[in-house]
Amino acid sequence: MLVEASLNLLGTLVIPAQQAVATEVCRGVLGPVLSVIQWSDDPSELSSAVTLLMHLLRVCPTSDLLSCNTGFPATTGDKSSAVLAHILAAAGQLLSPTQPDTCSRDAGPLLVQLLKTFPAQLAAPPAAGASAAGASCVAVLLHGVVVKMATGGCSPATLVSLLEFVVKLALLDVQQLLETLAHMTVQQKDGTTTSGLAVVLPLWLEHAPDFSGSLLTRQNAAALLQLLQLRHNPAIAGLMVQGVPIEDAAAASGGRVTRSKAKQQGGLKYSQVPVPVKILQVLGHILSADCEGDSRGFLGLEGLVNDEEWGESDEDDSDAADDAEVQLSGQSITGLSTVTVPDGDILDIMNRSEATTPLPEDPADANDPLLRTSLRSLLRQGLAALVAADPGFAAAAAAQLGGGRELQALQWLLEPGS
Repeated sequence: MLVEASLNLLGTLVIPAQQAVATEVCRGVLGPVLSVIQWSDDPSELSSAVTLLMHLLRVCPTSDLLSCNTGFPATTGDKSSAVLAHILAAAGQLLSPTQPDTCSRDAGPLLVQLLKTFPAQLAAPPAAGASAAGASCVAVLLHGVVVKMATGGCSPATLVSLLEFVVKLALLDVQQLLETLAHMTVQQKDGTTTSGLAVVLPLWLEHAPDFSGSLLTRQNAAALLQLLQLRHNPAIAGLMVQGVPIEDAAAASGGRVTRSKAKQQGGLKYSQVPVPVKILQVLGHILSADCEGDSRGFLGLEGLVNDEEWGESDEDDSDAADDAEVQLSGQSITGLSTVTVPDGDILDIMNRSEATTPLPEDPADANDPLLRTSLRSLLRQGLAALVAADPGFAAAAAAQLGGGRELQALQWLLEPGS
């Protein structure tokens, strides 16, 4: 607790307005902070240490960072390479398959910050030459991320954290990312081997709707749009992922399959669809969630319903319970008077989130053009270009997915005047 409190206190001193103070803090504590990240098994200490390191990386000039004496042995006689090697070793420890899940949850944001702080250095091979065939530091870190994912045991929160790094790499060069993952071989938890692409893409598409934060949500959508532009690439066009639930004939004849019925039948079974088709569905899901969140905020309903508990409730096994909907119009909910939303106000509701977007934690991100673009505009622009270039793709995707509200949301988005 004392270590955690000390790290948090030091973090309050590292601010852009006091760069000289931040530099002195960096010289004094960078080495100990990296040691905490490498050797501590306390999740709270690790989180505080990673947060402080990220503050130092954001505020301190690169030259000051690389001139620190962290106590890490220099293999080439170059002090700056020793500092960078120490930082990369600490980041690599967070990615270790033996590291508990709770100790790895800050790995992704740290890797993204390393890309921002040391873009040129990470494009080169590690100083120690530990990577095969002269692979860059970025490729080494990406391999660590994929291995961590492949070994299993990662919680959704940790997976989303690791995927932040993947999203950043996709925005930088999605073609290079695909090639690196396609040629990467990793061992899975059951001992079999597979490609990095087969590990990352299914998990990315499964957890893409879990990204939160205005900027990160937009970055995720932009990265998926870039990936969709490569839909004819054999590496992703031939990779099949989980599609939509399949209801057998007996279940279909009696109506929808409830969660309880699915458990009795051994769990839901899903169709398999190509990655590009799944990307389209995921983008529709992201759009629907964004619109729903804006509407709930406008109506003052945020916090009144626990989405997780509602979505996982199995107390009522009837089809009617599964199809239940909350009717707002003409009813009172927790003291609210009758709520009606005129059709003309829907666009206003959907635009409100852009006007109230909070500034990101990293000051450098405040100038990101994506923050000045609503998610709806981003998706409309990307998908309109896709439909114009390949009008049959959306129809083929709808046939494989059987429609659904996700594709309906995208269809509405592309209608004139939406």
